[in-house]
Amino acid sequence: MTRDSNVEQLKQRITKDVTEYIIHHLWQVEEVEDIIGVMELREKAGIYENPHHLTVLFCLTGDLEQAQARMTKVYNELKLDSQKEFSAGLALRLGLHV
Repeated sequence: MTRDSNVEQLKQRITKDVTEYIIHHLWQVEEVEDIIGVMELREKAGIYENPHHLTVLFCLTGDLEQAQARMTKVYNELKLDSQKEFSAGLALRLGLHV
């Protein structure tokens, strides 16, 4: 993301990714934790580019402590005001704090 990035497009992309890919796959596996594990491995390998997907999954599985820790970490690493604004809005919708 750059200073010229369109925040609305980013919001739409995240929403699309979560609804079309993540939620879709949740219904196809027995354990949500399996998905979380794969996503964590992909992220460590530098493959997964959106840090909020895991935060949302932690919330969906009821692991609010992990979700909060992740949201705080991600928020503190963000550089652009637009990224921080989006993250703060997402945190609010998820019942988390930044």
